[in-house]
Amino acid sequence: MSGFAQLLGPMISESGDAFVLAPVEYLIGNPLLPALHGGAVASFLEVAAKRALHRRLSPGQPSQLISVNLQFLATARLDALVTTPKVRRVGRRIAVVHAEAFHRGDPAAVCFAQLEFAVHEPIRVGGNADRRTL
Repeated sequence: MSGFAQLLGPMISESGDAFVLAPVEYLIGNPLLPALHGGAVASFLEVAAKRALHRRLSPGQPSQLISVNLQFLATARLDALVTTPKVRRVGRRIAVVHAEAFHRGDPAAVCFAQLEFAVHEPIRVGGNADRRTL
């Protein structure tokens, strides 16, 4: 996990599919409302989507984020944000994941995200460890 992902601290909930972003002071973007920073919300959805994708990939199979489409629909209040990313497609080279951030107990979404990842061949251990097919 990257240092920034550790800073965000998204955690797996009891169900194992949902991720939670706890509101902390250093993630506040607008102290007057107060509201979480949009970049923190976007990063939270990215980290959660990548974790959901890696549950579906083969062990050692790397992926790389290539595209993100975000739609912010409401202010991210200083309450915990929850997302349950859905892996929509895993092809030979591209994977698509959708994620929606919302506050617990509030069905209205704060942000929708569609993320595309380049999916690479699993890294082989042994004589051809340096060779990967893109």
